[in-house]
Amino acid sequence: MTPLEELILSLLAVFSASLLFVNAIEYLAGKMGWTSSFTGSIATPLFTSVPELLIFLIAVFTNSGGRGNEIGIGTIIGEPFITSTLSYFLVLLSLVIAYLLGRTLSRSFAVSREMRLPYLLIAILFPWILIPGFIRSMPLQYVMGGAYLASYIAYIWLVRRNDVTSSVEAGEEAYFVRLLGRPVFVSAQIVVSIAALYLGSTLLVHSISQISSPAPGSALSLSILVIPIATAIPETIASMVWAFTGKNDLAIGALVGENVLYATFYPGLSLLLVPWSLNTTAAIGILGTALASGMYYFFVRNGRIPVYVMALGLAFFVIYIVSLTVVM
Repeated sequence: MTPLEELILSLLAVFSASLLFVNAIEYLAGKMGWTSSFTGSIATPLFTSVPELLIFLIAVFTNSGGRGNEIGIGTIIGEPFITSTLSYFLVLLSLVIAYLLGRTLSRSFAVSREMRLPYLLIAILFPWILIPGFIRSMPLQYVMGGAYLASYIAYIWLVRRNDVTSSVEAGEEAYFVRLLGRPVFVSAQIVVSIAALYLGSTLLVHSISQISSPAPGSALSLSILVIPIATAIPETIASMVWAFTGKNDLAIGALVGENVLYATFYPGLSLLLVPWSLNTTAAIGILGTALASGMYYFFVRNGRIPVYVMALGLAFFVIYIVSLTVVM
């Protein structure tokens, strides 16, 4: 099997396993009576980030050395960039589809003003991970890693303290539950999906390492783009469905909650585990994420995101692609 064929197969595996995983988690959320705020901004990102976590750990511990570290770090950096840019444009597309099917399309997307907190955290905290990328100091990494982990714990506490949203309605029945007839089999679906995610993630990391090997230093740039596009699919699809059905807080919460996770918890974890090394494309991705989050914060504090702002997500993404071709 060629590296390109291996990459395509691994992307399909991660995509399929992610859909299986998300289906089980959404069913579980309805059964557990989680609120929309907790489900959208905390539970969903924690569960849907499992593919990226597996890829990071596999890259670091099974591909030791610079290239494995680059793929792991690229995954951490690329996920919030993709969900801050391309995912918002895709959510806008779901609104357009709803409009074509007869639903009114407003000029702005109404969201809870409580969403401004995660956007502000991302805009402020995420750019600081540039410092250990260019100032090589493990003691500095350990201090910053601990601080990032603590900031995510503080975020969860703030969300739970201010959570006044209603419980999530029961979603689509889990596939295994529908097939086997008992709710307890949702746990089996979770186990199977995680196993498939592990196998697909291993193949994905190996294929990217092979493809990027002729060009030193490109593994980081490639992993910032390729892996997050594949692994961001579950939460993006969930957000599109929620936007289509008018559940705006869930739609936006799933995206911004994912970004908070990748602006705090996962950078903290990676700073504690691997030497932090960045290049120009990584810096562009980090600053692009912070800039997009700051833009969203400006509008969310008034309770609405104009549709043209969501369309700008595609512009941010295209600019990054162009910059990638220039600096690689």
